[in-house]
Amino acid sequence: MDGSWISAFPLAELSVGGARVAHGPVPIAVFRLEEQTLYAVDNRCPHEGYPLVQGSVSGCVLTCKWHNFKFDLRDGACRQGEEDVRSWPVRVVDGVVQIDVAPPAALVTKLWEDLDKALVRQETGRAARDVVRLLDLGVPPARIALRGALFDAARAEYGPSHALAAAAEVTARLTPGVEPALPLVQALDLAARSNLGLPVRPTPAPIDPGPDPAAAGARLRAHVEAEEGAEAEALVRGAVRWGWRRAELEPWFFQLCDDHFLDFGHALIYTTKIFDLLDATRWEGAEDLLGSFTWGFATGTREDLLPAWAGYRKEGEAPPTTADRLPPDALADAAPPAARALVRQNPAGALDALSIAAATRLLRFDPAHDRDPTVAEGWLDLTHRLTFAHAVRLASARWPVDRLARQAAQFIALARPLDGPAQPIEPATATLDEVVAAVAAREPSLALRRAAGWLQEGDAADLVDALERLIWSDHATRAIFLIHHLKTLRAGAAERIATGDDRPLLAAVRFLASPLRERSVERAVIDAVTLVREGRPPRKLTG
Repeated sequence: MDGSWISAFPLAELSVGGARVAHGPVPIAVFRLEEQTLYAVDNRCPHEGYPLVQGSVSGCVLTCKWHNFKFDLRDGACRQGEEDVRSWPVRVVDGVVQIDVAPPAALVTKLWEDLDKALVRQETGRAARDVVRLLDLGVPPARIALRGALFDAARAEYGPSHALAAAAEVTARLTPGVEPALPLVQALDLAARSNLGLPVRPTPAPIDPGPDPAAAGARLRAHVEAEEGAEAEALVRGAVRWGWRRAELEPWFFQLCDDHFLDFGHALIYTTKIFDLLDATRWEGAEDLLGSFTWGFATGTREDLLPAWAGYRKEGEAPPTTADRLPPDALADAAPPAARALVRQNPAGALDALSIAAATRLLRFDPAHDRDPTVAEGWLDLTHRLTFAHAVRLASARWPVDRLARQAAQFIALARPLDGPAQPIEPATATLDEVVAAVAAREPSLALRRAAGWLQEGDAADLVDALERLIWSDHATRAIFLIHHLKTLRAGAAERIATGDDRPLLAAVRFLASPLRERSVERAVIDAVTLVREGRPPRKLTG
C-alpha cells in the first residue's frame, strides 16, 4: 500500500447512501453515494465542529444540520456558509476503503486565501480557525502576523494603519504561556476592522531607482514634500524590486520623519517597527508593505505646520551647545519653548528626560477629559507621547535625533493642559496576581500602588508578561485600544530599563488600569453639531 494511504474499513460495512467515521489524522466522514462512489471529508464542520457524518446528502451536496452550511462532497467547497471543509482522496482496494491522508500541497495556499476572505468580511471566528490550521501545518507565526499587515497595506487609503504596529509587536515577542493563535488573531482582527469595506488600493508600477541610494533618497524626499504619492511609492517599490534593503532604505524614512512631524507621531513610531518586521519575515511582501508606507508619508498630516508648532518651525537648525545629559525631570513641567530649548543643548542626552516627561503626562492625566465628550483629547492621545519618546530612542541608534528629539519635546509639552493634580504613589506589598487583578478590575490607584510595590521586590519582566496576557485576553473592547495598551506597555517596559526609573512602566500600568471611554458616538455627534450648526472645529486643549 502507498505510504500515505491508510485502510479505513471494509466496503461491505458501509451501505449505499450511508456514512461512517474513519479514524485518520482527524475523524474523517466517508459517504457512499453509489455502489462505487465514495467521498471523504473532515467529520468536523469547519464552522463549529459539529459531526458532518450526521448531515443530510442531496446529490453531492452535504448539509450540516446544526447551521445549514452546505458542502460539495466532491471537493469540500462550501456552497452555503463560510469556509470549505477539507476533503481527502478515497479509493477501494480489495474490498477495503482506503484514504490518502497526506496533506495536499495546495492546502496552505487555500488557507491563506480563506483567511483573506475572513478578513474582508470581518469574520473573526473563521479567521481564528484558519490561523490555528496554519499553525498546525507549521506556518511560522511571523508570516501569519505579516499577512495582516499586508492585508492592511493593500487597502489602507492613507498608508498603513495600526495593523502594521500590531503585526510588528506580535512578531517581536510572543508572551510565554500565550498560545500564538490569540495574539495573532487579535492583530488580524485589527487589520480587518481598520479596512472594513475598503477595496484594494491601486498601486503604481515600480521604477528604477538608479545606482545611487543617496540620490534616490533625495528624489523620494522631493516627491513626498510635493505630495506626489504615486511617484514616491513607485520609487520605493522599484528600490525593493532592485534588491535594496534596510541599509539603503531606512535612512530615507528617518529623513522624512525629520522633515515633518507626521500623523501624531505615527510615521516615526512605524519606521522603528517596519524594518524589524521585514527582517523577521525575510522581506516577504516588502514591496507592498513599504509601498503603502511611502504612500502614507506623502498623504499624511504635517502637524508641525499647525499654529501650535510655529515656535518649533522658526528655530531652524543649531548644533548642540553642551554634552551634559539633561536631568531626568528637566522636561516634566516645561512649556514647549523651554522644553525645546533644553533639548537643543544635547538632543541625544535628552532621551531619558523625554521619556520621564512623557510618563509624567500619563501619570498626571485628568481622566475627566476622557469622560468629557466635548473634549477631543483622551487617553490614546497621551499614550502617543510615551511611544513617540521611545521611538526617538530607538531611532538614536541609527540616526542623528536632533530634530526628532525636539519634535518629542514639543509634542510632550503641548499636552500639559491635560494634566490633573500630581498624585504620589505609595507602594503596597502585593503578589503578581493581585497587581493584575487590580488592573483587570480597572482600579488605577490600587493598581499603581501594587505595581510600585511589586517593582521594589519582584521581577519587572514577570509583571510585563502577566499584563500582556491580560491585554490579549480582551482587556479592551475595541481593537484600537488593545494595540495601544500593548504598545504603551512595551514602550514603558523598555523605557524603564533605559532610564532606570519605574515611572514609564507605572504610566503604562495606569493606562491599562483606567476606565476608558472606548465608544465615541456621543463625541462624534457633538463635533458634528458644533461644526454644522456653529461652524467651529472640535474643542482641543493641546493647541
